[in-house]
Formats: sequence, structure tokens, C-alpha cells
Amino acid sequence: MINIEAEKIFSEALDDFEEKNYARAVYLFTTAAEHGLAKAMYNLGICYYDALGVEQDWVKAAEWYEKAATLNHAKAQFNIGICYLHGRGVEKDEAKAVQWFSKAAEQGDVPAICNLGNCYYHGIGVAKDNSKALEYYLQAANKGDTYAMRNLENMYPPIYTEKYYDILQNKNGELLFCIRIRDGEPHLSEVFYSGGTSGLLRRRPDQYVWLEQIHEGVRERLSEVGEVLFAEFIPAEEKTEADKDKGIIREYTVPVRCLPDTVSFESIEKIRRGFVGSEQ
Repeated sequence: MINIEAEKIFSEALDDFEEKNYARAVYLFTTAAEHGLAKAMYNLGICYYDALGVEQDWVKAAEWYEKAATLNHAKAQFNIGICYLHGRGVEKDEAKAVQWFSKAAEQGDVPAICNLGNCYYHGIGVAKDNSKALEYYLQAANKGDTYAMRNLENMYPPIYTEKYYDILQNKNGELLFCIRIRDGEPHLSEVFYSGGTSGLLRRRPDQYVWLEQIHEGVRERLSEVGEVLFAEFIPAEEKTEADKDKGIIREYTVPVRCLPDTVSFESIEKIRRGFVGSEQ
């Protein structure tokens, strides 16, 4: 139930805060927070954290952030996560930081989503997992987060683009992607797909292939299957005399990771263009 009196006090506190009457804002935030208003607790945490109207006190800031976080305030969940991550006002606990980031991310908090990507990429509070890091970075980048975009740029080497390739079925009726041959073995291959016209094949830890123009008839099935079969071939223009009779060079199965509907690969197209030598 909404506490009308607390909401009124909070509104007055915001006015004072915007006018930089921080001391009075802190008094009013405290009053509203004592009435159980989560957003007042969160703002009070900001005041103690940044020394606005009070002396800086990270312990009190963390206390108020955590109180608001337990009431499901997303930004407070992110902020208490930062406190646990760096040990500010609380004992450093990276696992707890990840837990709070996850709760905030579930509510769509973009900085929390990006920070989860950081945690999984660097193995902070969780086991290192580049696949999950990519998933969270893509989600944050799709929401316009420039840090996530920069992290994607720094995280991955050139992404090759396959604009023209065949999507077939083998004799067992399995989905089959035919792509051009790439140097090296496809270790740890994985397909990231969000149901649209494009996908991303992680062929090796240091090589990504951008899959464009996925046929409409394949998209629904691709969203449902657990793995697909990849076949590699030498493009006709690259064949030598010794290769002229060769067709498919090799095949390997690749698990499919279906990303949330909110992820759009097109949203990081501008990132892909930024890679040096990204087109091949």
C-alpha cells in the first residue's frame, strides 16, 4: 500500500535535493525512509555515499542501499552490489555482489547487466564464462550501454562475416550450416541466436563468424534445437587444382545458445564494423 504521507515527504525531499539544499533533503529522505519508502532509502544511501548534506559514511550508505534492495529497488540492488564488489561500507564479497547485480538485472537495470558481463568475463564472484559474458554484454549494448559496447570491442578479435551461405539439412534431417573454410580447429564452437535474421558463431575462443540472412523457414527450428551441424567448404574462387573435386571439408556439431528476445544482433552491427579487418 502506498504511504501517501511518505510520498509527499519524499517529493519535498527531491525538490530540496534538486535545489542543492542537501541537509534538508537528507532530513526529509530519512523521515520518508523511516516510513518504509524504498526510494527514499536509496536516495539517503546516495547522500551518505557522496557526502551530500552529511559527512561521507559508506557504512550508512551501504545499510540504506541494502534496506532498499531488500524491498526490490533495482538501483539500490545495483549500488549495494558495487559496495560488496569493492568493499565499501561492507566486507568485500564478490559473490554477494554478483547476487545483487543479478537481482537488479532481472528488473532490467542496464549497469547491472553490464557488470554481470564483467563478472563473468573476468571470473569475479563466479566462474569465468565468456559465453555468459557475451550474453550480458549484448543485452546491455542493445539497451544503449556504451561501456558494454566498449567491452565487446575489447573482448573479441575480428568477427568475420558470412553473408552468403547455405542452410541445409543432412540425411538425418538435422540443420546444417555450410560456411567457408577457416584456419585452425573449431574449438569450443557455439552459436548465439535470438530468433532474428542474424546469428553469431563462436568458432574458436579467438574467432567469431557473423551469420547473416538466416532463412525464414529455419528460424523457428533454430530457436528450438539444442545443436546444429556445421560443414565447411573451400569457396570456388579459392580452390586450387588439387581442391577442384573437393566439396565439404569437415563437419562438426555446435550447441545453440538462444538469447532473450530483447537481444538484437543488429544492435551491435556498428560495433562489428569497428573491428580492424572485420570483413573477410
